[in-house]
Amino acid sequence: MADMWRDLDRWEKDNHAVVFMVVSTEEVREALSYYNAFDKDCEEYVCSIDDVSETVVHEALLDAYNTLNFDYGLSYEDINESCYDYIVEKLNTDEYKQMELDLQGETNAS
Repeated sequence: MADMWRDLDRWEKDNHAVVFMVVSTEEVREALSYYNAFDKDCEEYVCSIDDVSETVVHEALLDAYNTLNFDYGLSYEDINESCYDYIVEKLNTDEYKQMELDLQGETNAS
């Protein structure tokens, strides 16, 4: 992650620009670990956020970027809420559940 910040700093200097917000999948995972679907102590618990694939978390960030309204400003909370909704919806789809079962079957067969 240190490389990302160094690269971003260099990009800002080279382009005379300032990036006001950077959101990584790592930051989203940390924030969402306290949300109900990922908190083992909650009735709504689905799984650990660490068990959600990097692809799904990244898709959630892209979805937030493409769907949130920038006109009124954004906060990390807005982004996290959007990511949470996307991930929980994805985890509850039959397609995702089948993919997880297939992966478990491959692991058990090894």
